[in-house]
Amino acid sequence: MFQSDPSPEWLEWALALQRRQDELFWDVGAGGWFSTTGEDASVLVRMKDDHDGAEPSAGSTSVCNLLTLSHLVGDAGLADRLEAALRAAAPRLPGFARGLPMMMAGLSAYHAGIRQIALVGPRDRDDTTRLLDALHSVYQPFAVSVSVEPGEAQQALARVLPWVAPLTMRDGRATAYVCRGFVCDEPVTSPDALVARLKG
Repeated sequence: MFQSDPSPEWLEWALALQRRQDELFWDVGAGGWFSTTGEDASVLVRMKDDHDGAEPSAGSTSVCNLLTLSHLVGDAGLADRLEAALRAAAPRLPGFARGLPMMMAGLSAYHAGIRQIALVGPRDRDDTTRLLDALHSVYQPFAVSVSVEPGEAQQALARVLPWVAPLTMRDGRATAYVCRGFVCDEPVTSPDALVARLKG
C-alpha cells in the first residue's frame, strides 16, 4: 500500500504490525516465527511452518516484508532479524527449495541487493506522470519505490524515512533518484534517462 500511496501512515502501520508479530511469534533462540504465541497451555508444541503451500508461510512472508522495510527505513534491527530468519531457513533450502518458493524469492532478492527509487514531483503534473510511467515500464523485482510530493507531504514522509528529506526537484522538474544502500546516483529528470539508469 505504501508504495502505491506514499502516505507515512501506511509505512508506520507496516512497521507496527512487524513489531507486533515479532513480539508475539519471534523465535529468539533459533530465528524465524512460530505459528502460536506459546501462551496457551493446551497447545503442547509451538510449531513453525516449514513450507509454502497455497498460502506462503509466515516465515517466507515476513522475510519479504523485512526486505522491503529494511530498505525503506534503514533500521539495522530489521536487517539483523531478516538475516537471522534466512539463517534459520538455510538448512531446509538445499533439499526442499521447491517447497519454499517465496523464501527462495526472498533469498534471491537479499543476494541481488535492493535498490531504492524515489520520484520527487507533484503528483498532478505531467512530468511526474511520465517518470512514473517510465519507472513502471521496467521490470524491477529487486527495488522499492517511493513517490515524494514536495512540501509538507515530503516533510511528513521524512519523519519516517529521513533519507528522502534532502531529495529535491532539479531545475523545477520532476526528478528521479536511483539509490542502493541509501546512496543515490546522479538524479535524472527525463523518462529515457530513468529507463537507462534502471536497465544499467
